[in-house]
This record gives sequence, structure tokens and C-alpha cells, in this order.
Amino acid sequence: MFKSPVTALASALLLAMVLVLPGVSLTARCQTAPPADQKLKLNVAVVIDPEFCATKIKKSHETFEVGKAACDVFKSALEQGFSSVTSVATYKDAQEAQAILMPKFVDVSATKTMGAFSTRELTVLLAWTVKDRSGRTIWIETVQGSGRNHMGNGFTYKTDLKEIIRYAVQDLAHKSVVAMDASPELRKLEQKTASTP
Repeated sequence: MFKSPVTALASALLLAMVLVLPGVSLTARCQTAPPADQKLKLNVAVVIDPEFCATKIKKSHETFEVGKAACDVFKSALEQGFSSVTSVATYKDAQEAQAILMPKFVDVSATKTMGAFSTRELTVLLAWTVKDRSGRTIWIETVQGSGRNHMGNGFTYKTDLKEIIRYAVQDLAHKSVVAMDASPELRKLEQKTASTP
């Protein structure tokens, strides 16, 4: 049976999506924090100041309180990737650390609900700046985290919104650790620190 070029192209694209995309999503899901014996051997300080914890990003008629959720999980998440993590309120308080981690929220985006009890996805973007003890910037990266949750009706909206923010921020924290673990710049700092008496 003869297929038009458009139909043939559509069939080929559909086949490619079926064959390729499951592998792509599997790769993304398999990212894990490093095992305890492979943590970055660095004493780091993460700057979590009151302004960061109070971050709220307004989109349309909704306000996403991402800062509070991040302050609840970031330190414990980072402990999965570094030998020692201290939380400090200001950059000046972190001068004894071998690396200083400074997070800053960039943006959020959320899918719209299609009625009560539909599922939404929230994406959160965070920029990391890492400096060494001398104040030199050694790593800058933007990390994306996302979370999905079903949204109930008007009575459960606030609770459901907090949950989807929590899921997205937990994913963001996990992916931040994975990105830092894979950073050649941080591995280089680790080697330099280990060789310094």
C-alpha cells in the first residue's frame, strides 16, 4: 500500500519516539547521588540566608513558596554529596569552608489544571554559584527540578500546592547533588585540597 511522504515521515517519527524516548527517560531516572565512599571530600558551607528561605515566585494568580521548602531539605540533601556540610546565613560566615555554595532561585513554571483532581507538573530552576576559600568562582550551574502531583478541588488546593512544591524542590536538591558530583571543577578542587598540607 502506498503511503504519502507526510504519512511515511509521521510513521518514522512515531517509531523513533517509541524507540528512543524510553531510553532517555530511563537515563534521567537513573541519576543517583554518589555512594558514601565517593562523596566529594570537601568541607563546604551552603549559604541559606533569610531572603533565600523567604523566596516566593508569583505566576499569574499563584504564589509558589519555593524558598521555605528548599530550606527544609537542602542541607540534608547536600550531605549526600560532600564529606561535611555547614549551613550559614551569610557569605562572611563561610570563610573557613573549602567551598562555598550559593543557591539562587531563577524561575518556576507550572502546568495548568484541567479541572478538579487533575495532575499538574511544577518545574523549578535554581542557579548555583560555588566559590573556593579565596573567593574565586569555580563553578556556576543552573539545575532544574520538577514534581508532579494531583490537584484536588478548592478545599485541598493549598495542601496540594505545598506538596507539588515539596516534590519539585526535593528533585531539585537531588539533581543539584548529582550535578556537583559530576563537576570536573569540584573534583579538581577536591584533589587540590587533598594535596595541600
